[in-house]
Amino acid sequence: MTDLSALSTGLDAVAREVPGVVALYSARPAIVTTVRQLAAGSESPSLVDVRESDGSLAIVASIAVDSRERAPEIAAAVSAALLDAVPDGTRATVHVRVSRIVES
Repeated sequence: MTDLSALSTGLDAVAREVPGVVALYSARPAIVTTVRQLAAGSESPSLVDVRESDGSLAIVASIAVDSRERAPEIAAAVSAALLDAVPDGTRATVHVRVSRIVES
């Protein structure tokens, strides 16, 4: 079994490193994020959501992209980078939500 918390934290860094990604937002509903932040104390909870179901991972990321970039291409690059970061032999699906386009 994969340590989902550690994987999620690692995937945060992977998503942020993709060129054109301006920000990473929580992929969970606001109330869930708030509760997780309160429970975590001084430690920041991860933003990429990773869930396990029937032996497969469902990964969701919510990003902001630079307005000078093509949002679909950035989302595809984030998806590919997240899939590449999943441990070998692990089945996973990735959904990348472009939540904001930022003027630069």
